[in-house]
Amino acid sequence: LGILYYKQNNYEVAAGYFKTIWEDPQSVPQEYLKHTLFWLGESQLKLGRFNDAKLNYKTFYERFKNDFLIPEVYWRLGFCEYRSGNIKDSIEIFRSLKDQFKSSQLNLFTHFLLAEIYLFYGDYSSSIKELDFILNKSQQGNIFEGAALLVLYWNYLHLGELEGASKTFQRLQKSN
Repeated sequence: LGILYYKQNNYEVAAGYFKTIWEDPQSVPQEYLKHTLFWLGESQLKLGRFNDAKLNYKTFYERFKNDFLIPEVYWRLGFCEYRSGNIKDSIEIFRSLKDQFKSSQLNLFTHFLLAEIYLFYGDYSSSIKELDFILNKSQQGNIFEGAALLVLYWNYLHLGELEGASKTFQRLQKSN
């Protein structure tokens, strides 16, 4: 029922439903508890309650370390840290995630988010390094290529490297 509310974008009711189940673990079979905790975090994330979602993702990560959802849970934990303003913690999580979960579908997105964080905080060389990874892994149809080129362009502008910015902009035009 909670997932139905979630899919209907009724995140408040979904979160309440999942929270009720989580607080009364005897009400469901034990194998459903991890799904309850995951969807509670998802609902709270959609509601912008990053600290609440973070707490649930941390609990999931600690209690269900071998679950197949761990890469996604850990990524969401890093995202919640980022959205809560805990930039240092989010960078640490994302760095760990990209090293630990190289096969995860979130790997390129993790590199991209790190590149944006580094750009925002003026660490242009680290940002460019993350973007180079994305562009070197780029395959035809890579959804991050255009965005990575745009962020790379901004890095070069911030560094005052107009030639690099110009070449990147030309590459961006060719990719679209």
